[in-house]
Amino acid sequence: MAFQRCWVMHFPAAAALALAMAAGCSRNTAVQGQGDARAADSQHAAATPPVEPGEKIPANLGSMVEIPGGWFIMGDDRGKVFERPAHKVFVDPFLLDVYAVTNLEYWKFVRAAGRPAPPHWTGGTYGKGRALHPVTNVTWEDACAYAAWAGKRLPTEAEWEFACRGPDSRRFAYGNEFNQKITNSGYSGICDTVPVDAFPEGMSVFGCYNMTGNVWEWVSDWFLVSYYKDKDGQKNPKGPASGTMRVSKGGSWTTDDDSCRAAYKCRSLPGARWGYCGFRCARSVKPAPGAKPPARDMVLIPAGHFLMGSDDYTFEYPRRKIHLDAYFIDRLPVTNEDYFLFCASSGHAPPPHWHAGCFPEGEEKHPVCNVTIDDARAYAAWAGKRLPTEAEWEKAARGEDGRAYPWGNEFDPKKCNTEMANIGHTVPVGSYPDSISPFGVSDMCGNVWEWVDGFWHTSWFEEAPDRNHKGPPAGDMNVLRGGTWSTHYLNCRTFSRCPALKGCRWGYCGFRCAADAPAGGGGDGSKKG
Repeated sequence: MAFQRCWVMHFPAAAALALAMAAGCSRNTAVQGQGDARAADSQHAAATPPVEPGEKIPANLGSMVEIPGGWFIMGDDRGKVFERPAHKVFVDPFLLDVYAVTNLEYWKFVRAAGRPAPPHWTGGTYGKGRALHPVTNVTWEDACAYAAWAGKRLPTEAEWEFACRGPDSRRFAYGNEFNQKITNSGYSGICDTVPVDAFPEGMSVFGCYNMTGNVWEWVSDWFLVSYYKDKDGQKNPKGPASGTMRVSKGGSWTTDDDSCRAAYKCRSLPGARWGYCGFRCARSVKPAPGAKPPARDMVLIPAGHFLMGSDDYTFEYPRRKIHLDAYFIDRLPVTNEDYFLFCASSGHAPPPHWHAGCFPEGEEKHPVCNVTIDDARAYAAWAGKRLPTEAEWEKAARGEDGRAYPWGNEFDPKKCNTEMANIGHTVPVGSYPDSISPFGVSDMCGNVWEWVDGFWHTSWFEEAPDRNHKGPPAGDMNVLRGGTWSTHYLNCRTFSRCPALKGCRWGYCGFRCAADAPAGGGGDGSKKG
């Protein structure tokens, strides 16, 4: 049988059609229409999807299977240069669609979201007898949009490959030997997609259908030829940080056996669309209710005096010597993955910019943001901690010598994520190891403002007691400390203060937690909690 191999990019539709015609296929595969924009109304879904009487919709259409996670061998030393070297990878448990997304499911998305239909659909529909065929002719952006609408996401390449290969790292979904009788490839003679529940004998060890052949499937990763170098032992890889092309996996009805291997990857521009490329969705597994808070490093701040405030600015006036008893404070701000565990196990509402209860892809180590002070207090209580007072936060940031920045008195744009860095968004916590405070606390200049416990008062520093003061007893606004990725560096000094209404939430406002130290000082200076 004739076949099409995916080399650098997918062949154009004309090449696929020519190969299919050379194989003697009578069906006009142009109905799969790579960029074949038909009528103007093809951009809008018809009011009723065409489901033929003989098309039996599986009861589990749209269902997901839990992939338990674990170690497996990713890549193939016998494969192409971009598959080498084979390396050991770990993935956490996740959910994956049993089937690739069908025309029927995508029609519902187009209808509900108002997104344009694939350009080969005519009259806003996909054609008779094709409800259960995988949707094709969709871009990577289309796939991401559907996934977001469905409350899911695209799988990473590592997740997809593990779901296909299983813990024994087989070459194909069903084993180590290619079997053309249970694979819709260029050898099958079908010369078209088949329904997503076809070839049940070819399902993966986890119960996913057609991960070998039928359609290439978009994954979330960028493509980079040398990405696998020095990646042995990696956990939950997300792929290269940037690139020009995205990865698709699994082969299709046009490809040979080599391109259908689980380790093989194709790459295409994110805006490309082909009649043999679709996708399936994934979702992160939420922790069980009652899950324990993550163990996080806390730093002991010893009892003693420090210089708080400034003589040069009204809101921080005057600079005074304040005594605080010993306490613990988080070494780093609370991250998205920390807050995700809290929301999933407690039922607390996630930040409003998260989709389907999950933080943006690839931002698990970024500080959580877009939370109110009540959200921060709720997390702290769940974790068995509390928010630091203003005085505690400031002492942890500036030490005992009254410095303006955690590292000294001169601003250094290379040591923090502020407006001067021109990054324009948060970065993972701990990204600036040279910026720690005298007590060893990180990220106290820039990245995100941090909620502290206490009310705002312009003259409180003049009135406050000189020992363990907690801030004003009442007020209309609370206080933020530390500055952000969007803040001028003068507002990121250790003594800088920012007022905020209790219910405010911004994409540059997070927090860290504190805890009382036991009587006597707290031991070796750090703890997990």
